Amino acid sequence: MKKTVPIFYGALPNSNDITTRYMLLKKISYYFLPYLKFLFIF
Repeated sequence: MKKTVPIFYGALPNSNDITTRYMLLKKISYYFLPYLKFLFIF
């Protein structure tokens, strides 16, 4: 856990910088994209 003050504390509690927020967003989109494709087929 970083000692720095979280910049995006309001949006993402565990994000302290832009890189962490980008990685989290990338991970969410990676797991959420197949579900969007699955819903789009039906």
